[in-house]
Amino acid sequence: MSVACAFDMLPRVLHAHWPLRHGWENLFACLDRIFWKRVYVNGAYYEFPIETVRAGLDMLDADPATELPVKIAKRKRGSR
Repeated sequence: MSVACAFDMLPRVLHAHWPLRHGWENLFACLDRIFWKRVYVNGAYYEFPIETVRAGLDMLDADPATELPVKIAKRKRGSR
């Protein structure tokens, strides 16, 4: 699911690109309204809380090599 992947990547993108970091909460609000807060055709609805991104940024500030929790499942090689 690409929306979950984008959510998982956001803390790393913000950490790596400092100009985006300034006022990132406004960027999050825009992405949340347009991209993440929706009901999909199969009726699925997912939660993408800003607190998760904030916690990820804090973890990356403390240790840039840290492994962040992910919302999407990791695929195994060869699986579809």
